[in-house]
Amino acid sequence: MIRTLAPSLLFCIFLFAGCKCTIEVSGVVLDLYTNEPIGGAFVLGVAPGSIDFVTDSTGEFEFEELELDDCDAYNVKVQAQGYSEKTVAITNGSHIEIRLDTIF
Repeated sequence: MIRTLAPSLLFCIFLFAGCKCTIEVSGVVLDLYTNEPIGGAFVLGVAPGSIDFVTDSTGEFEFEELELDDCDAYNVKVQAQGYSEKTVAITNGSHIEIRLDTIF
């Protein structure tokens, strides 16, 4: 019985392990105290299928049709000159606000 199920089980594991998903996420990076947008902030993926984006002058970023290996939450690290680095989880279809604290 186990010998009969082994090929089917291996096929299912391979099928699901090789799946990719497409996510869409948007957000804005803001100063924690002034609520001013932070343009030029780096939004960097910290998991497989890495992403790299830079916010525009209004602090906005958007991932459209980003193909990832994992459809669950995806971690990004946000960095900007003069601010503490922050890691946050993003999920598909969300619009998030990321507030960075100054280092001075």
